Amino acid sequence: MKIGIVGGAMKPFHIGHAHLIEESVKTCDHTIVFTTEKDRGVVVSSRMAQAWFECILPAAVESGFSFELRFCTSPIGQTYKELQQAQADMSDDMYVLYQGLEDAGRFNEKSLQKHCPDVHVINAGLENPEIFDRSYTMTPYGPAKASPMREALVANEKEVFLAYLPAWMADYGGRYFEILSGR
Repeated sequence: MKIGIVGGAMKPFHIGHAHLIEESVKTCDHTIVFTTEKDRGVVVSSRMAQAWFECILPAAVESGFSFELRFCTSPIGQTYKELQQAQADMSDDMYVLYQGLEDAGRFNEKSLQKHCPDVHVINAGLENPEIFDRSYTMTPYGPAKASPMREALVANEKEVFLAYLPAWMADYGGRYFEILSGR
């Protein structure tokens, strides 16, 4: 089995995260998304969890993107735990890691050999950097990043916030903004 792992804080979830999940769902038999339970700036963890269940997951399913969502303390650490469990189970599954280029180095060959030498792991971000660079997921306001979305939440700039969402979330964008802004 080919298992994709997408890990990140995703505070808030945006078009870049959607791109990683879409790539994994397209090429893997099963996709696991690890996201953090921690607050980040104005994005409160409990509201983000609510947004996942009320907006992101329903929109993804309606668009044909099925994946397993797991909340954790550290998506990087949880990815390594998943791979170490595969090592302990002597799994013959292939794991493909999807993350932005800023995190791809955390799963370099040396680290993977140290933590899970017998697990077949592909780091998609290092193998295909051109499609995992932030510039690949541009918005009218620049590359996909969470910080401008957090700023839009503070400034109550709904249009800016919505510009960072994937098209498949169009019907859920307003509610997503309401949940995270607490308005």
